[in-house]
Amino acid sequence: MTGSAEELIARLRANPDDPAAFAELRAHYHRIGDHASLANLLVGWAGRTQDHGSAATAFVQAADLIARYVNDLPRAVSVYEQALERQPSHADATARLEKIFMHTGEARRLIDLYERRIKALTRLEGEPRVIAELHEKVAGVWIEHFQRSDKAVASYRHAFELDPTRVAAIYAAREIYREAGNLKAAIPLYQMEANAEPDITRRVGLLRELATIRREHAHDLPGAISSLQEALRIAPDEATVIHELASLRLEQAAVGGPDAPAERAEAADLLFQLAQLLGGEHGLAYAGAALDAAPDFEPALDYLESLAVELNRTDLLPARWVGFVATAEDSSSARRRRRDLATAYVEAGQASDAINCLEPLLALGDVDAAQALVRLYRDAGRDDDAERALSVSMAAMPLDERLPRMQDRVKKFHAAGNLERAEIIATELLSLDPSNAVAIEMLVTLRKAAGDLAGARDLLHAGASNPAVETPRRVELLHAVAQLCEAELGDVDGAVGAWRAIGALSPQDTQPRVELLRLLEKAERWDDVVDMLERQLGHVTDEKAQVVLLRRIARVQRDMRQDNEACIVALNALRNLRPDDAAVRGELIDLLTARESWQSLAPLLKQRGQDKNEAEDARVAAWSTLTQLCEEKLKNPEDALFAATQWAALAPADTGALDALERVSERLDRPEKLADVLLRRVDLADDDAARGALLRRVATLYTDRLGDDEQAIAHLERALQLDPRDAAAMDAIAPLYTRAGRSEQWIALMQEKLAIETDPGAQAELRRTIARALLGLPGRETDALQAWRKVRDDAGGASDTETLEALRRLLGEGDEAELADVLGALGATSEAETDAEHEALRDLYVQQAALLDTLGREKEAAAALRAALDADPEHMPSVLRLVAICDAAEDHPGLVDALERQLGITEDADLQVPIAQRIITLSREVLNTPERAVQAYAVWVTAEPTALEPLVGLAEVYGLGGQFEFQRDVLDRLVAVAYASDPADSYVHALSAAKVCHEKLDDAEGAYNRLLPGMLAGDEDSHQALRTLALATDRALMLGDLYAGMAHQLGEAQGAKARWLDARAVYAEHA
Repeated sequence: MTGSAEELIARLRANPDDPAAFAELRAHYHRIGDHASLANLLVGWAGRTQDHGSAATAFVQAADLIARYVNDLPRAVSVYEQALERQPSHADATARLEKIFMHTGEARRLIDLYERRIKALTRLEGEPRVIAELHEKVAGVWIEHFQRSDKAVASYRHAFELDPTRVAAIYAAREIYREAGNLKAAIPLYQMEANAEPDITRRVGLLRELATIRREHAHDLPGAISSLQEALRIAPDEATVIHELASLRLEQAAVGGPDAPAERAEAADLLFQLAQLLGGEHGLAYAGAALDAAPDFEPALDYLESLAVELNRTDLLPARWVGFVATAEDSSSARRRRRDLATAYVEAGQASDAINCLEPLLALGDVDAAQALVRLYRDAGRDDDAERALSVSMAAMPLDERLPRMQDRVKKFHAAGNLERAEIIATELLSLDPSNAVAIEMLVTLRKAAGDLAGARDLLHAGASNPAVETPRRVELLHAVAQLCEAELGDVDGAVGAWRAIGALSPQDTQPRVELLRLLEKAERWDDVVDMLERQLGHVTDEKAQVVLLRRIARVQRDMRQDNEACIVALNALRNLRPDDAAVRGELIDLLTARESWQSLAPLLKQRGQDKNEAEDARVAAWSTLTQLCEEKLKNPEDALFAATQWAALAPADTGALDALERVSERLDRPEKLADVLLRRVDLADDDAARGALLRRVATLYTDRLGDDEQAIAHLERALQLDPRDAAAMDAIAPLYTRAGRSEQWIALMQEKLAIETDPGAQAELRRTIARALLGLPGRETDALQAWRKVRDDAGGASDTETLEALRRLLGEGDEAELADVLGALGATSEAETDAEHEALRDLYVQQAALLDTLGREKEAAAALRAALDADPEHMPSVLRLVAICDAAEDHPGLVDALERQLGITEDADLQVPIAQRIITLSREVLNTPERAVQAYAVWVTAEPTALEPLVGLAEVYGLGGQFEFQRDVLDRLVAVAYASDPADSYVHALSAAKVCHEKLDDAEGAYNRLLPGMLAGDEDSHQALRTLALATDRALMLGDLYAGMAHQLGEAQGAKARWLDARAVYAEHA
């Protein structure tokens, strides 16, 4: 220690609060690397300062030094904990301890750490999300290390109560309940998880699963419907949800009641949605199902009609029309459907039914019905009715009948040679029907015959320009315009205009674009060609079509417009679609190289080098060029290193690649890469001398720059194999061997000594010494095991603790039986006193049980687990394994015992219920020991105080065991619980309680009082039981007074007379 340091220490001893001395001494220790003294200085200062935050930080700094440099982990843990004592919310201290405890497997301390931080953050009103995360970590440790799902559930619950968005915590908790068999407890957690789940698909899945559980396990059909309604709000187009909800609606409607029609209507609407969603044959089926639920549901019928036509299943419609017109006569579409139904009747040969169907329409003046009835009446010989129908039919001649007659006149005059008259009528026809083909054809023919081609074009164009004309007809007319302009008028611009108009009317039709491009190319209007191709590209989504367009654009830009810049743009866009197109890539490489666009060129070269479909020479050239480009043009040695590495991988013997690798590795200071390059050169070297020199360079790199003596030794040994007289290699390897140590040589020496030793005691001690040494050598486990077995043999098989522990450590696969015996011997010799010793003993027996279980020795495994539980009664993994072993072996008494152990340490009430139920089933149905089920019933009742089933069972068990006072008390509680939900049911249990009081406890008064509420409520069974009891126990006068009192209370109400008569009869017989 320097004089200066001694002076600073003396100053601090004289005045511990001297800040200057503290700072100087701290800097001094840091400068000289005396980390232990620096840690002690920080601990001392932290212990004296009154500033809790600064103290905690100093403790953490000290602990970091102790852990990293002093290598005293227990002391570091202690100092970290001192930091938390001063400031419980210190994040760094918590994080360091968390990492340490996770690494060392100290799960209990990890839980304590989390809980301490939870308390601190709660006291400081910290962020709930952070506290919730800590609770979730606690839960994870309980499950992973202790299999304590009951404790984990409590922590998960704390987590999601603090932060309702913690889906993982909710999921984990409900899975625990579900796997335990308590779906009742899982239901509210499913709902919470669905509320918190951000992913729509998973949220819908949760709600569907919840609906299934509510319907099948909780028998809660309205609740199931509510869950699926929520799912449908989230995913309105989810077919499975719609189907399931519709099914439940129909199931609810089948129950009956005032809401049944509304339920069927809701189901019909859902089935209709499903029909629209699925379409096709499924659409037909679901639309039909919707109409089964509600025959007057018109949207479903509309959809069914259109789909039936599309799928050629019109045979399904008549039956649906019958149902519709019968239930929806006032519908606006009822007329049409009556007509359609009548047509179907006619086609089926049911003329009479057709007439009956149409006659209501005739009364309403329906012209179509009248026309149909004219034919039907005449066929039926009903001429008067036919005349009546005909008068309705002729009331209004529709335009679609007038037009055909005009067309016939046009043709007639034209055929007769009266062209003037034909033209007049055609013109009139055209005014009524602007797209009429006959009129236009006639007028165009007349214009052409007169030599007026422009007039013919204008006539066609006028028809096509009329927005009232249907689009297909307008397109047809424009086709004629285009043909006339190009073929007869030589008007390319007019033809272009016509094709553009066609394209606007039929954007999906490809012919207009094809014809336009043909015309524009014919006219060599290349700018327009490019513009049109680019606009087409903007509207095309099919990748193949985009590729074709981009290739064409690139060709026009390069060959016709000589615009290389624009060509590169098009090729880049093409490459985005076809990144692996070698031809495109090659063209881009040529263009970019010519323009010296190095940044853009580099990724293309890289891709060519990586493309296994390219020729190997091309790939090598690409990596070589890229290496040179990155080094010289882009000044990017990292990318140059990558390229050179790939170059060398493709051409291992290419010295140019190795030169580049060595050069760039040196520039980047990558000794490991440089070593790899030198080793490649070793294989290519011409003689052993050159190889040796390279290997020595590699060894120097490993010792001086990579800090890996073992690798250095390996390469030097290889050099010496090439030349055993290599002095330089010998000089280099000597200090490395020294630093590496020679434990094997030492062991060999001990073995030589053992071979000449004759004293048995000395031999035994030598063997123990050798065994201890071998125990610490990796790779010598087999030799160590044999050595410790010899040590055991030296003691005549009576092993000491050291030998047993060594054998425990060394015995492995194939030695399971021997290891199990060793563990048993260790357990038998252990005398645990502290908690840590009890835990160690427990773990020993747990390990033994696992081995015995593997060996098929289940009974012994169960005994080992019970021994583990004697050491640690709350070790849940052992309890669960014991339950599994006893269950598999059908050891029912042992299984009940194991389940009782599990029940005793399970803290969550909802998890206790399935365990208790299993104990009850085994005790009552398998072992026939109902008295053993009492405690399980009691736990169940405590967990579910409003459930009837456990109370009923507990009363039965008390009765079977002759514990009638307890049975009576349980029945009284059962009466109170049942009354809250169903008073009538409570009177049944009151009858049972009264029977126990009277027959088992000789308590007639108690029986009377328990029957009285039911009788006063009008329960006839209670009345008869109370009457019988009263008459049998000399309480007739009490009964008579009761009747009279009830009659008096009823006054004039119905039943009063009967009670007066009952009272009179009792008084008369027993006065």
